[in-house]
Amino acid sequence: MSKDIFCNIIKNSDNFDDFWLKINKEQNKEVYYDWFAQLTYGCDPRCNEYNYILLKDFVEKYEILPYINSQEEQTYEHQQEDKIFEEQTYEHQQEDKITEQQTELPIHDDYEYWEQNKQWFDNYNSLKDFIEKNNRMPSRNIKNEEKLYGKWCANQRTMKQINKLTIEQIILLEQLNGWYWEQINPWINKYNALKKFIEKYNRIPRKYVKMENTYALWCERQRTNKKKNKLSNKRIKLLEQLDCWYWNQDEKWLNNYNIIKKFIEENNRLPSSSSNKQKERIYYAWCYTQRTNKKKNRISSERIKLLEQLNYWIWRP
Repeated sequence: MSKDIFCNIIKNSDNFDDFWLKINKEQNKEVYYDWFAQLTYGCDPRCNEYNYILLKDFVEKYEILPYINSQEEQTYEHQQEDKIFEEQTYEHQQEDKITEQQTELPIHDDYEYWEQNKQWFDNYNSLKDFIEKNNRMPSRNIKNEEKLYGKWCANQRTMKQINKLTIEQIILLEQLNGWYWEQINPWINKYNALKKFIEKYNRIPRKYVKMENTYALWCERQRTNKKKNKLSNKRIKLLEQLDCWYWNQDEKWLNNYNIIKKFIEENNRLPSSSSNKQKERIYYAWCYTQRTNKKKNRISSERIKLLEQLNYWIWRP
């Protein structure tokens, strides 16, 4: 019987390469190719060695192949079911029949295992198609089929943490474009990038500067989230630790005012436009803007009073 031959080849091969060489010598090799593909659910060829080890362990344990979707196998399954039914019907059985029943019952559990594996590979292939089509990992925040993919990915990460994924499954997931096991907090990434920007330029990014637009919009989102009580206290504290950070325009102006005040106290003069230091030229530009705003009546009396309290302050340089 072909399946007996196939079982013997599996059991008597030293490794996958040896198994494949023996298969290629068989007259029914095309049938065996098909069976191996069914049993491994079309896995990545790089995992064939692992698949062969799983298959060999199963065959050596139960002396039978896992379920193969063929007419011959279906007939065999019906015969086994009839046997079990007959054994359960008669109270007095021969000892060999009892032994047969005891050896066959565990096989059912392994069939379920292989079916569960098939479901896993079906989900994996669906995810793979999604990534190839969209060139990104799925999100759990989108209310459509993509959300299901995102949840499935999260489940795989949880399964790995509790050692419930096979080596093959781990290998296959890591081959997916963009796959990760632990997500780096994207908020912290943005925060650190903003912190470096402020340390370099001593100011908050501006929306109208193309290279800074992304950072500026991110800052606006944080202010909006704070107004809507959607920003954690931890994040609020981190943002307030940044030099130049402000929650509204009044805070922004006051922050800049205090920077100028500190500069004057340390240098005993106002910032100069001819300085070779970029920061000082930025300070001068802010002072110039306050003078221009006063001319156009765009500055409040409170701000005028604060500016006039600064040492060396003048309205017409």
